[in-house]
Amino acid sequence: MKSLKIVFLILIWLFIFDIDLAINKAKELGYKRIILMGHSFGCNKLIYYYYKKKPEIIGVVLLSAPDMVGLHLSYEKDYSKLLKEAKENIGRGNPTKLLSKLIENYMYMSSQTYYNWYKKNSNLDNLPVMGNSDNWCQLESITVPVLTISGSKEEDNYHKLDLLKEKAKNTLSFECKIIEGANHFYDNKENELASIVLNWIIQINNYIK
Repeated sequence: MKSLKIVFLILIWLFIFDIDLAINKAKELGYKRIILMGHSFGCNKLIYYYYKKKPEIIGVVLLSAPDMVGLHLSYEKDYSKLLKEAKENIGRGNPTKLLSKLIENYMYMSSQTYYNWYKKNSNLDNLPVMGNSDNWCQLESITVPVLTISGSKEEDNYHKLDLLKEKAKNTLSFECKIIEGANHFYDNKENELASIVLNWIIQINNYIK
């Protein structure tokens, strides 16, 4: 078995330039085999990053990858009103103005951020499992092996792993796992999650040159 000198870069709130810096730092430290792993919203950003940058990595791990826009539409009854408010603020030259309502009942958000995140066919609308969108080009751009994992206690949106596999048609391999009894944060399932990821790393490390 080859040496497992591999570095994981975990994405949650990082952006493109941050990811570039992290990858460059890993290379500077001598790592040649890099895997990007995203959780929740980090998955959407990881996919977008790969689509834009085509980084030199050996694999991608997607934990609880969401349909960002589809989920938000299912929760937010004032979606049209908020999108209109955001667009008007941007049009008036005030993109940093906070929206008049908390988003998902816990976070303030600027008009520009809301518009960029939640308008249909936005850069983060790249896993449209809840709608009829054909906007799969970002996922289709991934050519390295992919591991995607969800918890059985998550909403149905997170269980469309066969659809993701179908749409990720250019990957070297695509493996799906659902961890029984796991929630969105994998509470008390950390060891099982780590074991699945480690076994997958060993597997791809053995056949990638």
